[in-house]
Amino acid sequence: MTRPSRTTPRSVAWGAAFVHSGPLTLITCDIYRLAHARMGGTAVACLFLVIGFALFGKNLLNVWPGIGGTHLYAPHQCEPFSRLTILHIDHGRTP
Repeated sequence: MTRPSRTTPRSVAWGAAFVHSGPLTLITCDIYRLAHARMGGTAVACLFLVIGFALFGKNLLNVWPGIGGTHLYAPHQCEPFSRLTILHIDHGRTP
């Protein structure tokens, strides 16, 4: 124990953050693709919000209730899911 370790807690935390951010970003892109959502500036900004909040703790488990709620809300309001997808991803950003 005379030399410091090469793996510091800070580097482990960055690795874990990117492990959470990568799959969440891919799932968000798949949701856009499957919903046939229009990829404009708002959608790209929402994607960057997802990436940023995934770095701060949003993970794959706490995303699904919002997506499910949006999926149930769309037929109730007679709106296509593709239009409401951007709203969910933008407003469902609390980690």
